[in-house]
Amino acid sequence: KLIAEGELGGARRLADELRAAIRHPDVPRSFSRLAGELVKKVYQLQEDKDALLAFQDEELAALDDALCDAQGGPAPR
Repeated sequence: KLIAEGELGGARRLADELRAAIRHPDVPRSFSRLAGELVKKVYQLQEDKDALLAFQDEELAALDDALCDAQGGPAPR
């Protein structure tokens, strides 16, 4: 709703809060995926490429960690 109404400042604050919250292990995967798409949309609308790239790097790191956990080993760093 904030995006549709052009309230990008409020949408950005919400996106930044969601960004931190969706990495919590108790957050359902479906919510995390949806929230992640909203975060990306806000960063794209604001043309904040640095925030978008940082968020995508966090997503890749989380996927890498999950893959390593599934394989039974630590994630390489």
